[in-house]
Amino acid sequence: MLYPFELEVEATLLSDLHVAGVGRTVALIDRCIERDAQGRARIPATSFKGRTRAHYERLLRALGDDLKGCKPPNPATMCNDPDNLCPVCLLFGSPMQQGRVEFTDLAPDTRTEPTTRLGIGVNRKLNTVAEGRLFYQSPSRSS
Repeated sequence: MLYPFELEVEATLLSDLHVAGVGRTVALIDRCIERDAQGRARIPATSFKGRTRAHYERLLRALGDDLKGCKPPNPATMCNDPDNLCPVCLLFGSPMQQGRVEFTDLAPDTRTEPTTRLGIGVNRKLNTVAEGRLFYQSPSRSS
């Protein structure tokens, strides 16, 4: 039997936040921050759920659970039998089974204005600035 409950999470940023907004464009900014309808920086539910799932997988593996051979994120190597799911897929879902937990976006209590930062791409082989790799990003400041 399932017993529904709600868990409230409070997160404190230790550094500036940058979760890229999919398909968002802002003039002169190459890497935009994800924002909600009110313009506040946010961490999408999917990002938070994915991080939580990854930590749960790591914890179970550290405790010796082989997760029934499940190897996300590739759907072909994840649990495909709804009657034989690993603990992670049972809780968070798999391509064949809806998860039992739902997440909502994380948003700050206050509105913070994003900063604009200049960045450069680095050629890892030569350890030099890569030509044509200048970019601007727009993280949200931590408190």
